[in-house]
Amino acid sequence: MTLREFFSRYSLARRATLITVLTLLAMLALAGLTLATLFLRAQIEHSRLSALTQANVASSTITAAVRFGGYDVIADSLRVFDTGPGHDSVAVFDRNGKLVAQVVAPGESSFPSTLVEVSRLVTSVIDASPVLYPLRDDAAGGAGPLLATLVVNPNQNALQAAVSRALMTLGIVLGITALAGVIVAQSLSRAMLRPVAELTAWAEEVSKLRNLATVAPMPQSGAHEVNRLTGSFERLVSQVAE
Repeated sequence: MTLREFFSRYSLARRATLITVLTLLAMLALAGLTLATLFLRAQIEHSRLSALTQANVASSTITAAVRFGGYDVIADSLRVFDTGPGHDSVAVFDRNGKLVAQVVAPGESSFPSTLVEVSRLVTSVIDASPVLYPLRDDAAGGAGPLLATLVVNPNQNALQAAVSRALMTLGIVLGITALAGVIVAQSLSRAMLRPVAELTAWAEEVSKLRNLATVAPMPQSGAHEVNRLTGSFERLVSQVAE
């Protein structure tokens, strides 16, 4: 069945409503996809910025722990990131890229044993990539030699939960908008096609009359195109009556 045959099965009002609704749904889907993409990018960037800020704030304490303390002291210094449910995971890798200590948030993945494998923590497009913050011995002057690398992995479960809530809200808003659009489209199609329905009813009444001289004039609907068509019908009926 071709598209033309499919539409020919429906009235003009239904075809106008269907086309309007399909166009509206396509526009809403495009707008929703664009908004979801923009929100996802903004949320990922916010998570990374928050992780970078935490790493910058805690870098001095953790650097001192790496310089003067043992593994237990380093592990205790990482507790500053344990700020409650949904906190970011954090780990320290030594200058050789070996894992020294870590604090993993509940439900999050543990860090790999080497720094080069940190990239595997990102498993989907909605995951924020870990932040690598070098810890240097500033006491040596200048940039100082690299002591260790602080890795902050944004809480992926919290990020996905925020994205899910936003998408759910967006879906509800788009659904309500689509429903309102369907109602408005139906109302507009009826209003625009009412003159055609009135002209059809008038033509049917004329076809039932035996004396065309008694035909009542067709009321003007206000639609320019329909008024021209109505005038043509009235002139035709008058000519036939004469």
